[in-house]
Amino acid sequence: MYQSLYRKYRPKTIDDVVGQKIAVRIIKNSLNNKKINHAYLFSGPRGTGKTTMAKILAKSVNCLNPINGVACEHCRNCIEINSNESVDIIEIDAASNNGVDEVREIRNSVSLSCSSLKYKIYIIDEVHMLTIGAFNALLKTLEEPPEHIIFILATTDIQKVPSTILSRCQCINFESISVVDIKNRLKFIADEEKINIDDDVLLKISEISNGGLRDAIGNLEKLIAASSEKEIHMNDFNNTFGFVDSIVLERFFTSLVNGNLNEILAISTELYDTGKDYILFTNELIEYVRQKIRQYYNSSNGFCEYCNLIFELNDLCNRLKNTDNIKALFEAGIICLVDKENLGNDTVSKSNSIKTEVSKTSDVIDKKEEHLEENQSSSEEENQSLDDQRKKINLKNNEIIMNNTFALANKNDLIQLKQEWEKLNDYLLDKNFGAIACYLVDGHIRACGKNNLILSYEYDSMVDRGIEMYDSLVHVLKQILGENYSISLLTDEKWEQEKIHYINNIKNNIKYEIKELEKQEINESNEISSQDEEVQEASLLFGNDIIEVK
Repeated sequence: MYQSLYRKYRPKTIDDVVGQKIAVRIIKNSLNNKKINHAYLFSGPRGTGKTTMAKILAKSVNCLNPINGVACEHCRNCIEINSNESVDIIEIDAASNNGVDEVREIRNSVSLSCSSLKYKIYIIDEVHMLTIGAFNALLKTLEEPPEHIIFILATTDIQKVPSTILSRCQCINFESISVVDIKNRLKFIADEEKINIDDDVLLKISEISNGGLRDAIGNLEKLIAASSEKEIHMNDFNNTFGFVDSIVLERFFTSLVNGNLNEILAISTELYDTGKDYILFTNELIEYVRQKIRQYYNSSNGFCEYCNLIFELNDLCNRLKNTDNIKALFEAGIICLVDKENLGNDTVSKSNSIKTEVSKTSDVIDKKEEHLEENQSSSEEENQSLDDQRKKINLKNNEIIMNNTFALANKNDLIQLKQEWEKLNDYLLDKNFGAIACYLVDGHIRACGKNNLILSYEYDSMVDRGIEMYDSLVHVLKQILGENYSISLLTDEKWEQEKIHYINNIKNNIKYEIKELEKQEINESNEISSQDEEVQEASLLFGNDIIEVK
């Protein structure tokens, strides 16, 4: 018979409990010193291990051959408890057995001796659901329980438990489990189940589980069931749970702060057509903005307004829960938000040189209006071919630039670049440079040598996006920092691998040699015939697909 993953991988020993170091230490010390209380109260969020710890404690105090107070797992009592066959371990759900009569039944049975174990254990889950009368009845039993009785109460809402009950129990708090601990446990389970799953998927599952390991394991199981093969990637996660790609969030956020309503409505239609949940998307957007605040608040005064943005999005999310026409309300709410906050206007300083250059580019585009319209249709296939060619060359150069950065790596250059990098924060809300600036500051500067640098990102999709818009990255850095940088883009995971490789090479006196970059062999007659130098300058900033003059 199939056994669900959360039951299959439920910890059986106290050392297997994940993410509850303080609770584990308290219970371990009590067992080791043989100081067992007659009543415990475990409180904390759902899925954090309260019931699991209760069962482990029940097994440990009844083990025939404990080792430093910890159950041996091999004696008759341990085997009986692990197989859920012991009649001396009584589990009660207070949510459905919350009356006086049920508690009186407990009072009548506590006087009975144990059937086979040393201690009779009552595990009462969601104890806060008991009525006042039931609490009063339980209180009398807790005051003077028989020596062979141990009560273990569990609750997700300790505020509703009367102080008279709390004062008679040893109260142990169970914290929300960290994302790192949840991810590591999910990785262990996936390996045991022979499932190949991307790290970014494990991270996303851990983040949406709100500190509950049980929910995380349940989400993992759902994802495994929804996948046809034992290979799970981010697309599988997004499709299964209705999330959107991080690039969509970035597009929407940039459009929101720049007041680009056409793009906002276009993304909304994409969400609707693909069956995405607007409430889930709004919550994702709130989390995205929160991450932005955490990243940039200390270095940019422009992000204080994003706190208000979170409040507004949260209000919109609440309104979306009470409507049948969710698409219309979402779009109306976002449009009102853009109008109300006037996001993107005058929130950061812009250099005069850049504004002049953008103005100049716009004038050139206006002059070329008729010429571009005539040639747009004929040049689409050529542009696609050129884009593919650029991408292939950029991928080759990505490795070469990484090599050259290691060859020229200099600590002083790295320190200076990190200081200069702060200038990008002034352009995060800039109408023309914001998207590129946001992308750049999202990366981690790993190494620098002269005008070569390595940036790393958490996800493969972010690296791929950077390689596709490589020329734009270089151009914006030139405009803001005043230097022509060659950039190598890696995932955080690959950076760790390359760093170790670099250190080993240094130890073994293996030197990196400077390599020449691949050149862009492009048919200039085709490209320059449709765009002169200034229009090419605009395409670097905005992308070829955006420059469409009407």
